[in-house]
Amino acid sequence: MTSVVILGGDSSGGLVLQAIEDLAESGREPVLECAGYLNDMVPKGKMILERPVLGGFDDWPSLPSDAHFISAVYNPTGMRDRWQRLTGLGIPDERWVSVLHPAAWVARSAAVGVGCFISPGVVITALVTVGAHSAIRTGVHIGHHATVGVFSFVGANASINGHCRIGDRAHIGPNSAIRDGVSIGDGAVVGIGSVVVKDVPAATIVAGNPARVMRTID
Repeated sequence: MTSVVILGGDSSGGLVLQAIEDLAESGREPVLECAGYLNDMVPKGKMILERPVLGGFDDWPSLPSDAHFISAVYNPTGMRDRWQRLTGLGIPDERWVSVLHPAAWVARSAAVGVGCFISPGVVITALVTVGAHSAIRTGVHIGHHATVGVFSFVGANASINGHCRIGDRAHIGPNSAIRDGVSIGDGAVVGIGSVVVKDVPAATIVAGNPARVMRTID
C-alpha cells in the first residue's frame, strides 16, 4: 500500500482522490491510499472530501518518510507559477507518484513521467511521452509519437494528433484539436474548443477555429 498526499483542494484534488479510490476497487497495481491533503489555504486539521488537511505545501518534510505526493493545482495562465512553486518545494522525484485511472488506456510503448494524473477514458497511443507532473483529463486522445512536456495540462476531450509536440507548462483547453505535427510552445495556452493547424509560439494564447493569436503571456 502506497500512502499518497494530494497537493491541492476539492476540485482537481477531488478527481485525483476518486481515481485513487477507483484504482483500489479495481484491484490493479499499484495499490494507493489517500492519506490527506496539503493545502495553502485550508487550515491544518480541517477536512477536504473526508480527508484531513495535513498542512501547507511547505509542510511536506514533516510527513512520514513513506508518504508520496501528487499535485492537483492547475491554472491556464499560471502554469509557470505552478512549476516554480512545486519545484521550489524540493520534493525528490522518488517521492512523487503518478495516478493512472483504471479506465485509461496507455500503450506499453508510451512513457509517463512522475507525478502525472491520467483520467478515465484517456487513450495514450504508441510511443507517446508524457512529461512529469502533467495532467491528462477525461476523454483525451494522444496520437502516436506525440510529446507532452513537463508540468502541462490537457483538458477533457482534447485531441492531440500524431507527432505533435506540446511544450513544457502548456495548457490545452477542453475539446480542442491539435493537427498532426504541430508544436505548441512552452507556456502557451490553447483555448477551449480551438482547432490548431499551425505552430504556436511560446507564452502565447490562441483560440478559435482555426486558432489565432489572442495575446502573449508576460
